[in-house]
Amino acid sequence: MPYCQVSEDVALYYEDIGDGPPIVFVHGFGMSHSVWENQVLELSKSYRCITVDLRGHGASDKPSYGYNIEQNARDIYSLIKSLQLNKPIYVGWSLGVAIAIHFAKLYSNVISKAVLVGGTPCWGRLPDFEHGHTQNDIDSWLNEIVENRPLWTGGFIENLFYNEVDAMTSTWLFNQAMRVPLHATTKTIEDSRWADLRPYLPAFDCPVLLLHGKHDALDSVEAAQYMQREIQNARLVVFEDSGHAVFLEERAKFNEELRKFIEP
Repeated sequence: MPYCQVSEDVALYYEDIGDGPPIVFVHGFGMSHSVWENQVLELSKSYRCITVDLRGHGASDKPSYGYNIEQNARDIYSLIKSLQLNKPIYVGWSLGVAIAIHFAKLYSNVISKAVLVGGTPCWGRLPDFEHGHTQNDIDSWLNEIVENRPLWTGGFIENLFYNEVDAMTSTWLFNQAMRVPLHATTKTIEDSRWADLRPYLPAFDCPVLLLHGKHDALDSVEAAQYMQREIQNARLVVFEDSGHAVFLEERAKFNEELRKFIEP
């Protein structure tokens, strides 16, 4: 199994499939590299597709520390450098979007293009940003996670979709989420609730494509519209029949938009 050592005691699991220009896929909170399997199947015919499990997720190491957006961005940079990727395309979903924004602030001129899927610069609601979740709601979720994590996780999976999803897909995603240790789950949420990444949006120095579900219950489409206004050279495509997981609900359209954007 391939691993990348990102610190003395933390290694990330990744898969590296195909040949050609490199694409790094970064999953969302509670998920793993496998959510991108349909994109890898199609794009690996002409691209080198690298999918990674964030720390605490999937088959990666699960230390007691480092569950914040900045550390995740540094981990992805270590992966890119370790694999000697030259100007890769970055594709991130949800938490992967927050990581991309912080990555843009820390590491200029490293990626050639960025695709931000179902993300927001402020996951928690702030006094001057109304498009996040209320802090009271986040408090309730943290309590529910500790008291009955499987029940909360089942509801979380349902909220990824606008349309009804089959039981096997729900089970597949549920099992990924339950692999993340409780301490990693709560620490990630605690970090995200106060994160304000808006000042970093202008740091993108490459073309950016925003792909967002119109009915996204986790990161609102208004947040995507805000990012489009703040990021130079950004284009937004709204998926009319999707929630948070646009690449699963409208896969054909997602893959078409992704391919159009990344092709030279």
